[in-house]
Parts: sequence; C-alpha cells; structure tokens
Amino acid sequence: MKLIDGKFYKTIMQTSFFSPSINIQRDQGRKLHYIPTRNGEKAFQKIASAFSNGTKSFNLIGAYGSGKSAFILALDKVLKKEKDYFVHPIEHTFDSVESTFIIGEYTSFKQVFCDTFELDSSKEFFQDFRNSIELKAKSKIGQMIVVDEFGKFLEYAAKESPEEELFFIQQLAEFANDPHLPILFITTLHQAFEDYALSLTKTQKKEWDKVKGRLVEISFNEPVEQLLFLASERIKQKSYPCIVSLDQQQKLFSVIQEADVFPMRDYFSFEFAEKLFPFDILSASVATIAFQRYGQNERSLFSFLESEDYLGINDFRNGSEFYNIARIYDYLRYNFHSLLNSRYNPDSAKWKALDESIQRAESVFDEKFNPATEILKTIGMLSIFGRQGQKITKTFLVTYSRIALGIDRADKIIERLEQKQIIRYRNYSQCYVLFQGTDFDLNFELELSEDIVSKDFSEEHLLQKHFNFPIVPAKRIFYEKGTPRYFVYKITENPINMTPEGQIDGYINLIFNKLLDEDKVRVFSEKSYEAILYGWFQNTDVIRNQLIEIEKVQLVKNKCIDDPIAI
Repeated sequence: MKLIDGKFYKTIMQTSFFSPSINIQRDQGRKLHYIPTRNGEKAFQKIASAFSNGTKSFNLIGAYGSGKSAFILALDKVLKKEKDYFVHPIEHTFDSVESTFIIGEYTSFKQVFCDTFELDSSKEFFQDFRNSIELKAKSKIGQMIVVDEFGKFLEYAAKESPEEELFFIQQLAEFANDPHLPILFITTLHQAFEDYALSLTKTQKKEWDKVKGRLVEISFNEPVEQLLFLASERIKQKSYPCIVSLDQQQKLFSVIQEADVFPMRDYFSFEFAEKLFPFDILSASVATIAFQRYGQNERSLFSFLESEDYLGINDFRNGSEFYNIARIYDYLRYNFHSLLNSRYNPDSAKWKALDESIQRAESVFDEKFNPATEILKTIGMLSIFGRQGQKITKTFLVTYSRIALGIDRADKIIERLEQKQIIRYRNYSQCYVLFQGTDFDLNFELELSEDIVSKDFSEEHLLQKHFNFPIVPAKRIFYEKGTPRYFVYKITENPINMTPEGQIDGYINLIFNKLLDEDKVRVFSEKSYEAILYGWFQNTDVIRNQLIEIEKVQLVKNKCIDDPIAI
C-alpha cells in the first residue's frame, strides 16, 4: 500500500506487458502494479459509504484513460482480500467475491446479461437469479457485477428498445440494492447518463431519469496534475538514461519558471522535472493536457508512454536530447490528424494558423527552415495548451531552443520570423504569438486618421449611434405594489420634460453638455412632475476622446475592408 502526502490512494494499473488500454475481462488474472491517486480513494470511500447504507448500484463516469477499468480491477482484488489498496475496506459479511465482468457492445444488455448468467430471457428470471445469489451467500460468497463501456448498451437501448431495456436496468439496480443480497452492481460510462437519451421522447426521458436515479453517480476524472504525477512514476520505472548535464537541466527549469509558462498548479519543482526525462517539465505538461483533451481509450497518456508509436517518446532512449514541445506537435499531427482538423475541435483554428505559419516559413528559410519550424511549433503549442499570463519572450525562446530544441542562435531566427511577419511580439502581454501577416500598417493609418476625423461633433449623436440601452424595470415598485413600471433611457444635450406614452412609465435622462449650469439643471428637475430621472455628466472629456478613437478605428477599418488579416 502506498503513502503520498500522509494519505493512502487508489491505484492506476500498470502491467508488465503493453496494451493500449485495460480490458477488465482479459486482465483480471494478470499481475498488476499500481500507482495511487486521490481520485480513486475518494471513489472507493463513496462506494464503501453507500454500501454500508444499503445502496449497492453505482455508475462510474470518467473520460477515456482516466483509470476506471484499473480501479475496478483493484476493487476486485480488495473484495477478494488479495490486496489492501484502500484505507477503509467495505464492510460486508462474505468471505470472498465472485466477479462477473461484462464489456459493453451495441446490443441488448438484457440478453447479454441473461446469456452471461445462463438465465432464460423469455420468462421472469429474477427469481432464478435470486436463488443463485442466495446459494452463494450461504457459502459466504458475494457477487460483483461490472459492466464496462456501459454506454454502448445505452446507445442500443435508446435507439432500438428504450422501454424494455430501461425497465430491465431499473429492475437490476433495484435487485442489487436489496439489503439481504450480497451483491454489488457497477457500470462505467465516458459521459453523463442523460447524454445517451437525447433522441428520446419527453416521456421516455423521464423514464431514463428514473433509471439514472437508481445508480449512485461517481465522478472519475483525474485532475490533469495527477495524470502528470502518474506519468512521472511510470517514466521513473522505465529508467530512461539521461546524459544531459545537471547545469543545463537547471537552466532550462529556471527559464520555464521565469516565463511562468508551466500550465499547472502543482508539481512544479526541479526534483519533479528530473523524474520526467526525456520530457522537459513544460513538454510533459503540454503532453498531459493534450492527451486529456484529445486522447481516447486507445490513445491515452499512458498508452503513449508504453507504445512504440512512430514519433513517440520511446524513440528518445539515447539520453542526450529532450522530448520537447515540437516533438509533441509532430506526434499529435501524425496520430490525431483528423481530430485536430475536425470542425468539432474547438482548437482547430489555432492548429490551422500554426500549420499555415510553418508553410510560410518554408518559403522564407532555406537551410534554417527546420529550426524555424521548431520555434513556430513551440509558440503555437503554447498558444493552444499554455496558461493565461505566460510570457513567451525572446529570452525564453532562445534558452528553450538552445537546451530543449538543440538550436543555437535562435535569436537570429526569431528576428527573421518577426521581419517576415510570421510571428509578432505583443508588448502588453510580453508574449510572442503567431501572426498571419499583412502589408497594412495599422499604427501608421491610425496616426493619419487623427487629422481626418472631425473633432467637432455632438456627444449625443455618437452615443445614440453606439448605445442601445435596454428597457429597465423599476424593481422596488414591482416588489412593493405588484405592478410593473418600465423606464427608457434618453441621451440628450438638454434636460427633457416628456410625458411617458404607451407602456413606458418613465425616463432616465442622460445629459451631455458641459455648458449647462448645475443649479439650472436642479431647478428644472424640481419643476418637472413627470417620472424622469436626470443624470448630468459634468466631465465628458474621457468619453469624448473614446468616441474619437472609435471613429478613427472605423475609418481605418473601411480602408482595409478587403484585408481580413488587418481587420
């Protein structure tokens, strides 16, 4: 049993053989090695607590690669008293457990269940099943039923036979919750239970919700920091050689720290960074986020660590170079090409911009093309997976390029990329970004427009042009009297005295005129018997200057209307 920060934690399975993902049927009898996490311990405690109160039907929901199947195998070992992975074991009266694992498929769950337990689906079979469970109970043997990939059964149920299948699931959950039966029923899903019911009628959705309520929902999504920690443990087990000097490693860590580009909250230390080689600590965090965002069951972070994929980390065994951010770009582009280009990918525009920047660099650079693309990949990947407030400065890029990318004199390449408008440095955010380029000089045009835009204008006219105020309800009157009262904004140069008409009960008069006398405005307000609130702006210089800036920008936009990059 493993202890971390004074606490015991659930484990993610690692096996002595490689498989892209865990299959609970195939891997049940194999030797397992575990790495603990907080998430699994919480899931176990929730199951233990509910079990002691008589609830024995559960639904584990978590993304691909989050460790649900490994957790099930660990739970199986605990219930069979073969291992002791968790702090407080489940209180039960049986000596052992018989575990039945079912893998989801697009077919009838009821039929698969009956076939598994050799029951006749054509008649009422729950009494036969009860007799079987009670017979095991006499020998102090409990029954655990686990349905992995349960979503495939739900997809079939929603499209083919919602009433019959849902009723069976409900019956099974209620059967499992019988306090007199030593049974545990667990399903695993990749998305919420109700997400499988989108195509159903309103009545069917109500039944779906009823079934959902029979199973205790347990969230099983590992925080990205925990995934990085688990990856570090596996990398340490694999014992990659490292001949990069300690001095170089420390310099790389320091520049990452100074640039504030590490996108996670925990595990940012030099000692932890050493455990991640051949990753550097930044590329490791980017890879973790990328696999959490894009990975699926066959391509999780952990399958990546084990696989011999082309462009994968296991190609970097010589210990002399880092598996840097640019390498992660290469791997994702090769293995996730369709997903990255999909219109359903919220990052697709950023990936497209990065690819276009690389293509433009190809036409600019000759012998320096590859180093230039490595730098572009680094900037682009950090724009996709980096944190807000990161400082991708020239100092950071030059140092990261030299140590992690193996590029000398990166400053010259960065300057050339700037000259060709492939990247741009934003002073306010202290960050290099990809830039698609334009011949339109925005700053120069704004300076020219200063002399063209008229300074002789009425604030009233331009404010009415740019603002469309909503109708405002008088909430206090409505609460006190029960009758709604609605007010409308009016922007004017002089106070108004208007009688509300129609459904309008009053006005909020915003007055913009520096030449007015305050006393006269007060007197005018006192003499008005209409429902009007007056607001006189005495210092309008800031507002006036902003209106001028807006007009300048609009003038420049009209000039470059055919240049989408400039706009």
